[in-house]
Amino acid sequence: MTLKRRKFIRIISYLVALCIVFAASGVFTARAKSDYESTLERVRLEGLASLAEYSREISSGLRLLAVSADDSLTDSSAYVSARAVGALGSLGCFYSEKVDNLTRFFGGVRDFSEGFTGSEEGRRSAVRLSDYALEVYYHLSDLTNAVLNGGYSLTEYKSIYEKPEVPYFEDELDFFNGTEDKIFAIIETASSDYKNYAFLDGKDTVSEEYAGGRASLATGIQSAIWRKGENEGEIDSYVFTCEDIRVDISRAGGVIYGIVNPQPCEAAVYSAEDALKKAAGFLETCGFENMKLIYENCGGFTAFFVFVPEINGVLLMTAEIRLEICLASGTITYLDASEYIKRYRTDIGATNGIPDVSEFLPFGLSAEKTFVCIADIKGREKLCVLAVCPYEKDKVYIFIDYYNMRTIKTLIA
Repeated sequence: MTLKRRKFIRIISYLVALCIVFAASGVFTARAKSDYESTLERVRLEGLASLAEYSREISSGLRLLAVSADDSLTDSSAYVSARAVGALGSLGCFYSEKVDNLTRFFGGVRDFSEGFTGSEEGRRSAVRLSDYALEVYYHLSDLTNAVLNGGYSLTEYKSIYEKPEVPYFEDELDFFNGTEDKIFAIIETASSDYKNYAFLDGKDTVSEEYAGGRASLATGIQSAIWRKGENEGEIDSYVFTCEDIRVDISRAGGVIYGIVNPQPCEAAVYSAEDALKKAAGFLETCGFENMKLIYENCGGFTAFFVFVPEINGVLLMTAEIRLEICLASGTITYLDASEYIKRYRTDIGATNGIPDVSEFLPFGLSAEKTFVCIADIKGREKLCVLAVCPYEKDKVYIFIDYYNMRTIKTLIA
């Protein structure tokens, strides 16, 4: 066999092997996509079915709440609230823009049940919300049956498996029956009246004298010269002012959640590291535990920090605390923990760890840190993977949907 012939055979053999590898790779890729699509369809169908069941249970629970005696209000309220939280969790299987109405309704039911006092007006409202929840149940049950009978497609929206001839089920998922203005008026009233935030729940009401002492300890201002300010926020609080200085302290528990204390700075004495230690220590003394630093900016004579709580390994980004410290005096010049008090909760389950999102990041970016978090995406809380990526002198915060690994929000700071 000549050298030229042997070389030709080797080339042909290599090309055949390469074709086999590409063919096998294509088969495996197609199979992986098919498995992903099948899993996604199953998750969506289970989410749809559980959402219908939660709606039925919420309707029954609201009826029970409407007739509950005073000594059983707490149990009935907890039942409805738990089902509403479950329904909100089931909505996480779907695109947020497809379920705006349901999200608003189930979130409102949760607030309504948790703030329920047993008044006659409240009992009438519970019946009306129950009727609406029952109609939601019928709607979702009909949709589930239609999906099972092939009338709607569960395939991922705009995927290669999309079936153009079959309507996409999420286009019919949200619910309206023409009574929304009245229903949401009930919900908005309940939300505005509900002040029993989870962080303050069970804490005793403190006196104005005690709160004034706390304000003095935080600022160095003598109690005798404090003036009482106006409480214009949602949290029931004491407000203390002295010239440009203001301190907000909750009546429940005496928690300092707001400070405005502008002071001129002449020279930086404290380092950024010292400021961070002071910030973390101050939050701990105020009762804000398990806080994680997600942003810092130290420039000039101030250090600015943003903290969020970590609950069962998940960062609750909606419950942030903003804090600024003067590097000349070490004084806390700004504190805003109002979102923490309003949004903090403990009903967050643990996840299966932090997925590897490196392949889903934009070209040229790599994650310095990654977290599992709950973030506000278009007005709705969503479970995400947060990738913090350095970019020149800034940080890029990329929020990736925990379930389908799609980038849903990007911030640069």
